[in-house]
Amino acid sequence: MQRKTHVLFRRHGFYEKIRYVFQGRVCKLEKTSEIPDRMMALKLLNPCRSNIELILRILVFLSANTLVTGINQCQHMYSDMYSVCKIENSTLPELCCINNCCNVETSCPSYTANQRCVCRTGTLWKISELHALDVEYTTVRGSAIVSGQNDVKSKLEHEAGYLTTLPINICDYHLLYHIDLKKNKIREIRKISCLAHLDTLDLSENRVSIIHNNTFQGLLSLRQLNLAHNMISYIEPYSWSHQTSSILNLQLDDNDLLNIDITNVIINRPFCKIDYRQNKIQNVINEVDWTLTAKDEIVQGGFVDLTENSLTGVIDFLHLGVADLRVLGKIFSYGIDIRDIPLRCDCKMEPFLHMAESVLQLLWRSYFNMCCFYPDQLQNQSVPNLIMLKQFDLFVCDIPRNESCPYDCNCYTQPSKNRVVVNCSGHGLDKMPEVLPRKDLPLEIYLDNNSISRLSWRGYLNQTRKLVLSNNIITTIDGSAIDQLQNATEVDLRGNTGIKKLPSEIQYYKPSTFIFGELKINCDCENVWFGKWIEINHNEKGDNNHFWCQTVTNAKEAAELVTEDYLDCEQSKVPTWIPILFAILTSLVLGIALIIKLFKYEIYLLFRRLRNKYERQHWSYDVYILYDESVNEIHKWIINDFLPSLEADGYLVCLPSRDFSIGIPYEEEFARFMEQSKFVLIVLSKNERNVLWDLEWKQAWYSYRYYNIKSIIVINFDMFDYASVHHPVLRAYIRLGMYLDFSNMEKSLIIDTKKMLGCSSRTNRRLKNEFCNPNTRFKRHDLLMKR
Repeated sequence: MQRKTHVLFRRHGFYEKIRYVFQGRVCKLEKTSEIPDRMMALKLLNPCRSNIELILRILVFLSANTLVTGINQCQHMYSDMYSVCKIENSTLPELCCINNCCNVETSCPSYTANQRCVCRTGTLWKISELHALDVEYTTVRGSAIVSGQNDVKSKLEHEAGYLTTLPINICDYHLLYHIDLKKNKIREIRKISCLAHLDTLDLSENRVSIIHNNTFQGLLSLRQLNLAHNMISYIEPYSWSHQTSSILNLQLDDNDLLNIDITNVIINRPFCKIDYRQNKIQNVINEVDWTLTAKDEIVQGGFVDLTENSLTGVIDFLHLGVADLRVLGKIFSYGIDIRDIPLRCDCKMEPFLHMAESVLQLLWRSYFNMCCFYPDQLQNQSVPNLIMLKQFDLFVCDIPRNESCPYDCNCYTQPSKNRVVVNCSGHGLDKMPEVLPRKDLPLEIYLDNNSISRLSWRGYLNQTRKLVLSNNIITTIDGSAIDQLQNATEVDLRGNTGIKKLPSEIQYYKPSTFIFGELKINCDCENVWFGKWIEINHNEKGDNNHFWCQTVTNAKEAAELVTEDYLDCEQSKVPTWIPILFAILTSLVLGIALIIKLFKYEIYLLFRRLRNKYERQHWSYDVYILYDESVNEIHKWIINDFLPSLEADGYLVCLPSRDFSIGIPYEEEFARFMEQSKFVLIVLSKNERNVLWDLEWKQAWYSYRYYNIKSIIVINFDMFDYASVHHPVLRAYIRLGMYLDFSNMEKSLIIDTKKMLGCSSRTNRRLKNEFCNPNTRFKRHDLLMKR
């Protein structure tokens, strides 16, 4: 009887079954799974003669299988230098990497020996091994679908076709690894984040015009993207920066881009190369106010090719969101090639030169070798050579005449020396220029060898660091000009032999600030300070200065020797009480002025109480009531209580909501009716800042100031205190207590109002008529006597 035993082994993904028969003559060792052609198949079909022989055959089989499956797939596809690895902090799948780059996060600005890990990776598959899919057109307008098996690794290749959009069912093929649709007529790329395994997408030579920032979002495995030779004119900001993107190489050459956003140049994720060549790019812009500060983290960048465009100068990162030059070092790992631009080597480049100097000492890249195109004196000179020779002073910006540079003068900005130079030497000027360029840098003005006779006040002198007026014919120096030179470190006045008098303002400067050479001053009792000035600053009078005094006796003496005693000057002493009295009067005047400024409305209201000036004797209305009609409580009180009480006593009341005509502008109506009213009564409420209410109040105050109305009566409805009122005039009423309190505890508000209004117009007319008619007057007298 035969006894069979089956043994299963799992080794390197293959199942092996060993079957042997103890008492039979057949012993088999065979593989039960399909082995690839490149692997050596092992079949042992010889009879087993003994258990030892069987064991040996098993060991031989396992050893052979180990050799077959142990061959590294990357080594087979590429070379022995490659092995399978996973790029850390990346969404990319397993790739074939150079052996010493495994498990290293890096990127490759250039293809150098030290930076080749991510940029020289390969796939674990070959394009020829992928299952080919077909394109089936559904309309004559270029719509199509994909057909073929959708559960295997596949590719879609359809070149020089009529597609106007991606196939509508492309998301059904989630195992698509490679898409090549070049030379079609595709106009728009809809979102294709469903293709999670897509490694390469070639849409070159189509008609795509716009790239949205979510078009390629979510394509976790996409490494190669080719959009060259399209019609792309706009790319939204952050189109390549989202962290779910893994694009390493991006081709955008030969499109229609005019501007490119800084977020599509400085991409904060690992990448290898972005090609913007052969576009029409004129400017790098900052459309979304991108910023880079010292606190921001930024990864090592890749290579961005901007050659063969229309850029006219270096990229000004300081105006594109980079906080300052120190932060600019964060993006020096990015290789940005703009070497073919017509470079203007001027002052705008100077801030970057010192930083570039330290970089050039550490590394060299071929695209660093840029040459100047402008100005003429620097044309074709290598910028790196100028930097290494420290020729920073050559990088200047000329200032044109329309920016206040005097005619025929040479004006330029020179950041390396922190100055703006105005050179008008030997130009025949007879006076100092009225205006000069005003920049953020100190001025250095050269006006030597002219015919200027006066050092005059000019607005630009307070920004002047150096002023050269040597070899002119100056005879007069204005004290106001000396005051303006407070920031000057050098004022050269040599060769002006006509200077015989100095303004007293100069004594507040050090003599070394001014270069006179040989200076002889007419000294008398009025400028005796000159000698003291030289004596006090003896050690700081300057090596080129020699100060002399010429007295009334024509004697020439050293300035420090000419004192009051030498000149026999008698000082007139002013009594001490005069300056004290002057100080008291000054303080008093200032105090009164301050009180008038702070309490001007209160003073005016008190003044009006004491003065009666009313040429006008007749008004159409006794009172104009001004209140905020939107406050329901006030409106009800006016209509139901206040107004009936006044009119019952004969007062003629103007109420805007009742008396104004419809169709006439409100502003015209309240101005007309207010002019016809004797009093204006204001109900002060919390809606003090209502626009129409504010206009009425201003009209009332205007009429009061010009005596068109007799007085303004204020009723404090919401019980405001002084601090709660915003308008300064109304605050004056509250401060002086010139108002009626609505919360009158004696409930005499209406009576108090009538007292302030006086007799009504109707009562006045009746009394006047009775006084003029004797019969009526005597009858009234008798009636009063009976009472």
